Amino acid sequence: MRRPLCLAALVWTLVLWMLLKVRPPAKAAVPDQRYLQVTGRIERIEESREEGQMTLTLRPSDVRGFSDGEGEAARQIPFPDGNILCETDMEEVHIGQTVTLTGTCRAFPPATNPGQTDYSLYYHILGYTCRLRDARIGARSESYSHFRDWLYQIRSHLLLMTDRCYSTKEAALVRAMLFGSRAHLGDEKDRFYESGFYWLLNVSSLQISLAGGAVYSALRRRWSIMPAACGAMAVILLYGLVCGSGLRLVRAMILFLLRMTARLLHRTYDLLTGTAVAAMLLLWQQPLYLCHSGFLLSFTALLAAGILMPEAGRGRKDLVPRLLLLPLVLLPVQLYFFYTVSLWQIPVRMLSVPVTAAVLACTGAGLALGLLSEGAALVCPPLGLVLLCAARAAGIPAALLLRGLNWLSGIELKLPGSVITVGRPSLLRIAAYLALLTGAVLLRDRRARNLCRILFPVMLLALAMPSRPAGLEVCYLDVGQGDGILVRTREAVVLIDGGSATDPTVGTGILVPCLQSMGIRRIDLAIVSHTDEDHINGMEEILAPSLPCGIRIDRLALPDIGLEERGSAYHRLEREALAGDAEVLYLSRGDRVRAGEMTFLCLHPEQGAGYETPNAGSVTLLMEYKGRRFLFTGDLERDGEAACLAWCRQDPALCAELGDLVCLKTAHHGSRYATTEDWLDTVGAAYAVISCGRNNIYGHPAGETVDRLTADGMRILTTPACGCVIFRLEGQDLHVQTIPP
Repeated sequence: MRRPLCLAALVWTLVLWMLLKVRPPAKAAVPDQRYLQVTGRIERIEESREEGQMTLTLRPSDVRGFSDGEGEAARQIPFPDGNILCETDMEEVHIGQTVTLTGTCRAFPPATNPGQTDYSLYYHILGYTCRLRDARIGARSESYSHFRDWLYQIRSHLLLMTDRCYSTKEAALVRAMLFGSRAHLGDEKDRFYESGFYWLLNVSSLQISLAGGAVYSALRRRWSIMPAACGAMAVILLYGLVCGSGLRLVRAMILFLLRMTARLLHRTYDLLTGTAVAAMLLLWQQPLYLCHSGFLLSFTALLAAGILMPEAGRGRKDLVPRLLLLPLVLLPVQLYFFYTVSLWQIPVRMLSVPVTAAVLACTGAGLALGLLSEGAALVCPPLGLVLLCAARAAGIPAALLLRGLNWLSGIELKLPGSVITVGRPSLLRIAAYLALLTGAVLLRDRRARNLCRILFPVMLLALAMPSRPAGLEVCYLDVGQGDGILVRTREAVVLIDGGSATDPTVGTGILVPCLQSMGIRRIDLAIVSHTDEDHINGMEEILAPSLPCGIRIDRLALPDIGLEERGSAYHRLEREALAGDAEVLYLSRGDRVRAGEMTFLCLHPEQGAGYETPNAGSVTLLMEYKGRRFLFTGDLERDGEAACLAWCRQDPALCAELGDLVCLKTAHHGSRYATTEDWLDTVGAAYAVISCGRNNIYGHPAGETVDRLTADGMRILTTPACGCVIFRLEGQDLHVQTIPP
């Protein structure tokens, strides 16, 4: 059997993946927002984005908690195994040193909405349990790891040399590309990630191959294979220890070390066997890498290079298929984790590889000259100055190329097709897609291979086709202290509010990932209940033309209140909508708006009326879909509820509909001044959803409100306790889901 190790690794990986699906590992709870005293060993020191701050990776040996702040004696508490990220002021500490820190424990947030990044899982995979905010360093030991601290000093010195040779922006990019330090990256970080240049900001195969290959070639000119290979391996190991232990870096180091080992043993290096060994070593250390996008993208690319690329042909006529093969293989993995694709990713990748190689060569030469200049300056200061000028001159081409990449990444995001929203495909679609692609390349039988090639374009379209709900889907998003409700059917998508007072990135961090994960490219109707920031700041991010999210809004509905009450935020929304070619609607009592099979009846506000506060003029909507109804109330309070009821009670049929709701969106985040007993005498629902922030300063939801809803027989679901709450209507069947479950 050829490559038995590869087969064993593949079987083991599949078994491990199935076990993780059947029985996902439980994440241990940490005392969130509790003041802790932690004693442990410093494993890593990183610069922080904040001036004068640093981040320590601490391996705790003793954790103690304070019951009421730092004035009371600390008591030892149970704590999950893993490292702690400690954010503290810049002080002189050493790797391997045992220190005691005090600070506030903050758990990494889990994903509580569709498409949202699960930071809890991400940091759990990397071996971190929590973050210690505003930490203060107390007692510290005298002993530390001299070798590891020496490596840290080398890294710090190289970073300082980078700052001396480049301007601020270029230095930040070089730091990320050569040493994996992303502390000083600004807007270019997001731009590089969105435009497909994200892999440049990590130390990975390209850097390891260039550095290791250059060292090996230089040593091989004078010595035999053994000293050259051993020297190259030693340099790469040292480089890896200086840069850290990122997933891509470790994978690239393993493959390089295996390649050098094969040369030492006078054996042929086999990419697939090396890939199998690297995957098994990484998964042995952390099985949850199977849930990590970087791991899956890296090893999928390696498998494609080892299995499919050799069979794709080598002639000129095979050039286009070979260029397309790797992006096609990576496409389902990319869509599963990032939901979008760019038409420009192939030319971008083709251009960026040689440019990056040139940048790395120039920066490497510049740093080497810079280090020589420091040594020469001790013996002959003029020579040191000359070498320093040469180092800066060597960095000029790299700086120009980096500026070109930065400019190109911005230009690409403005081109048509730069962000195409597809959504997350199902695992069944992914399996069928990869099976057909593999068959189209590997099958020996001509008929079977041609059949796969005929069916593959169909499967490609099926993979790129967003899934739609069978009936009605209503998502009450967990946006913290704010509101965001997504309603969709097969024909239409409606967004009601979208903002947060506690999360300034609610648009790019919650709304856009949610919409993209569902494959939503167009919002048919966006409704603003009122213009408080906790209802609109995320929606404004979608409306902003500077955000290349691949999502557009067709119609924007605003409350039709008096002209004097339409403040700056109201007019800003109007301008942004019109700039994006969206139609602006104005809703008042009695208006009906249709979106697909959904009908929205506006119950409040009165047309042209003036209100003391924006809350009082909140748009209140009764939505009907095939005889089932939902009520959305914005931040309506007692007086608004009374005015709304006075109008509704003129129509007994409407009152009957209000008394037979599937779900009531509880007004004003569960405030005690809303959802009065008089309101609940008319309004009745099976469920009540309260959207508010965890541990918010307003005390939402109020105990009185919860008691009134409970007395009315409603089942209460709150976003702090349940996360995102999703109602699905399929025929007469109602399904309620929460994220996390």
